[in-house]
Amino acid sequence: MAAAGGSTEAPAEELPELSPAVEEKLTALFNALDKDSSGELDDDEFVLLARAMGLKHITKAEARKQIRKADSDSNEQLDLAEWLSFSRVLMRMGEKSALKKVQKLTDKVIKLQSEQEGGLTS
Repeated sequence: MAAAGGSTEAPAEELPELSPAVEEKLTALFNALDKDSSGELDDDEFVLLARAMGLKHITKAEARKQIRKADSDSNEQLDLAEWLSFSRVLMRMGEKSALKKVQKLTDKVIKLQSEQEGGLTS
């Protein structure tokens, strides 16, 4: 049966499971994004992810819309379980490609955070 609302996203149960290696990398990315160590990603932290993905002009409102897509408890933040569930779509590209993509994003997030904090000394 098709989901109500006409969503083109596959329900989580139809997505491949995360491999342990990809889950580990996604957890590291989550922790890098979780600047305040709250255990949840808010719209500011999600904006950082979007910037790392190359979306330079994303607004907090646009980030909040993306968060709502995976926010199963409706608190407008993503906890690790919601993040991992949301990220299962990456497995469609295969484990090797998913690992590379997540590592690249993690590196970009760390670089952007360093730049935001004035951590560049060159």
